[in-house]
Amino acid sequence: MSMLNMAISNVHILHYHFLDQKN
Repeated sequence: MSMLNMAISNVHILHYHFLDQKN
């Protein structure tokens, strides 16, 4: 479960960064 949570967190952070960069 910890690994999955970390993966989800990483995806969220990546998505946020991508959105920030695109804007």
